[in-house]
Amino acid sequence: MNTPTVAPTTTTTQPSSNPRFHPLVEIFPEMDAAAFAEFVADIKVNGVREPVTVHKNQIIDGRNRQLACDVLGITCPKRVYEGKESDLLAFVLSKNLHRRQMSASQLAMVAANIANIRHGGDRKSDQAATLPLVSQAEAAKQVGGGVSERSVRDAVKVKAKAEPEIIKAVEQNKLPVSAATKIVEHPAEIQRQAAAKIASGAKPADVVRALPASRPKAKPSAPAPPKPSREQKKAWFVYAALTRLEDEWAEKYDGDLGDYDASEFWPLLGTHMQEDVVRVAKALLPWLEGIIAQAKKTSGVEKPKLVTKSAGVQ
Repeated sequence: MNTPTVAPTTTTTQPSSNPRFHPLVEIFPEMDAAAFAEFVADIKVNGVREPVTVHKNQIIDGRNRQLACDVLGITCPKRVYEGKESDLLAFVLSKNLHRRQMSASQLAMVAANIANIRHGGDRKSDQAATLPLVSQAEAAKQVGGGVSERSVRDAVKVKAKAEPEIIKAVEQNKLPVSAATKIVEHPAEIQRQAAAKIASGAKPADVVRALPASRPKAKPSAPAPPKPSREQKKAWFVYAALTRLEDEWAEKYDGDLGDYDASEFWPLLGTHMQEDVVRVAKALLPWLEGIIAQAKKTSGVEKPKLVTKSAGVQ
């Protein structure tokens, strides 16, 4: 059933009943100022195409439509939610996820907002208290978009430690959540400086590289640590190189290897590139097998499995 377009009126008074926004509408970020101004202008010309949805006198879908009507001084059409209390969260997600083109980092922030809330999203009613909490893993699945549980953990960390400017940069898709986790380890002033650079057009990777080194405060009574040996320095250098590769992969591709199956990747390379890859693989394979052999002898370390099948990486 199509909802008829509601033409804007000339009234300058607010509706007699202006429902409060349900906490679940805060799952998704508000429009930025420029997008909201365009939205208001569109409603002024074309009216509200879809009524907002209300549950127990609270808006659960259509916050921006209501706010735009408030600016224009017109009545915003409403309809009542008729679903189950336990389906409120699913309803809000379904109404918003298909409307917005969101990156994996933006979706991770959404997932962080719904992690550890009740499925119904109602924190006050007796019924809500009986509903299970949404785990971070479940939140990742609910938002979809290839969001991993690790990305949700990163987003939770960012929301807990970041300055508002950093959170805004992630929500506006100007800063990957993986890069934000590095920025939030620094004091508030440095975070704000980083956010200002990103807002002015700097690349997040460049901003992260320019961050000052984090130095833990030394305990006065603690003895000076022994100087690392030459061999330790070599080992640490290799460790840093490997972890940096992992961080860069997570930042650019969110750790998703699915699109890089060997059978698809290999034919796209030129002959000289294939030769280079084979050379590197031959050099690294015995070394990596040695690492796995050492890991199997070490207690408390997850035992890795080296996958060398041409069908792809699992």
